[in-house]
Amino acid sequence: MHVPGIGGAWVILANLDGRTEGKTLGHNIYDDSGRILLRSGVTLTESYIQRLRQKGYLSVYVQDELAPDLQLEESIDSETRVRGIALVKQLGKSLALGRPVDVGKINGVVDMIVDDLKERPDGIVTLSSMKTVDDYTFEHSVNVCVLSAFLWWNIKGNGCDLFDLARGALLHDIGKLSIPLEILLKPGPLTDEEYAEVKRHAQTGYNVVREILPGSSASPLVAREHHERLDGSGYPGGIRGEELSPYGRIAAVADVYDAVTSDRVYRKKMFPHKAMQLIDRMAGTELDPSVVGILMDRVTHYPTGSRLLLGGGEIGIVSAQDERSSRRPQVRLLTDPEWNILGIRERREIALVDHEEIVIEDVLEEYPPEIKARWDGVPR
Repeated sequence: MHVPGIGGAWVILANLDGRTEGKTLGHNIYDDSGRILLRSGVTLTESYIQRLRQKGYLSVYVQDELAPDLQLEESIDSETRVRGIALVKQLGKSLALGRPVDVGKINGVVDMIVDDLKERPDGIVTLSSMKTVDDYTFEHSVNVCVLSAFLWWNIKGNGCDLFDLARGALLHDIGKLSIPLEILLKPGPLTDEEYAEVKRHAQTGYNVVREILPGSSASPLVAREHHERLDGSGYPGGIRGEELSPYGRIAAVADVYDAVTSDRVYRKKMFPHKAMQLIDRMAGTELDPSVVGILMDRVTHYPTGSRLLLGGGEIGIVSAQDERSSRRPQVRLLTDPEWNILGIRERREIALVDHEEIVIEDVLEEYPPEIKARWDGVPR
């Protein structure tokens, strides 16, 4: 299953601040109905940046200045993603007003997500981390659904359980919709009482999903167990080891990964390779090592568009994923070891999997000032 990108064509994720002004948007931004609010290719002005921040965006995808041609193929269609986000939002409104939930719409969105994934051959997954603060729960729900389905497919294969797992993953945080926004969006540490309120969302979600999908045994377990841990340190039940269902084990890994690679009001996102290191340390104690192993092997550590500092001093940009290794992508060299920008004809594409001697030293959020000072006059 080749899932090269989730959430649209993009190149590099940039924080929405003064440094973003003048850059080119690399990803369409949609409203709830699927209409384009801001189209890929527009120049980000101060007013655009202010409006996006008012809508809750902390970062957006922009074209890279030295490699503007880079794009990432979508793994699920933009329509699928927008419909998934809108569905979870609508579920929250229906539940709050005591209205009946349309199970057919849930099944339809999950069918779309699973079908989109099935259309891809085996490959490397890259998850989008562009989320708004206010809509984090809804966008996170779609990502956890996609990643959970992908992990289950690689471990268990196709079948009814895949569909039920995906439904549970899409609804796994439905219990959070009853938590006051001032708690969910609090920038500082939670009090003991506030944290207890947050922890109740797993059991609340279980009850809600069991009522919405009474014929499913798997879906409610995803909602209840996605914060449980192998060593019993999780919640709401503190269950451990073999008591944990395979559905909860998979959803727990997907939930942690997408959460730590997302910007939140109280902390900055991790780069994917750092998130992998964190999750790898949790394997065997808190998280199922077999599920973590699939994540490590099939989800990219360095998404396309990542700027890499290589061991020889060169700076390159990840130009494509290599299905032979999630840790060793294809890199386009942009500078020499002295950080002189290479002309178009001098740039080389290197498959890192074929060059074990090349070490990835670091991931750069921005090009160093020394490089930016040399942009003028360089053909690109």
